[in-house]
Amino acid sequence: MNSQTDSDQQEAAVDLPEQLKKLIELIVMHNPYTDGHPGDMDFLIYPPTGEAAKFSQFKVEVEAGYPTEWSFKGQPQKINKILRIQYRAKASAKDGYGEARRADDKYWMTAQLLIGFEDGSA
Repeated sequence: MNSQTDSDQQEAAVDLPEQLKKLIELIVMHNPYTDGHPGDMDFLIYPPTGEAAKFSQFKVEVEAGYPTEWSFKGQPQKINKILRIQYRAKASAKDGYGEARRADDKYWMTAQLLIGFEDGSA
């Protein structure tokens, strides 16, 4: 008999090392569409299965084997593998001047996070 409850198993599944938690915080903090709170981004695009999150719930595209260049701070960077991850972000509705209408006036938008792996093999 398994002594762990479903919530215990889900917590164990998302128990990340501290440096990965900080990386997630950094990504969310710099997302221009959110207020920088961890709950403002959701990577689970496909419906939940009632179990802990699975890779099949993410929408990820990978391009590799076709080296390309990205410009970063005016300098070319050789990129050999790219991940494009779809996510939802809780964004603030803006008026015609780019100002938030009301603090509680939020909606979920869909966007893409691109991660480029520099150099290395594809």
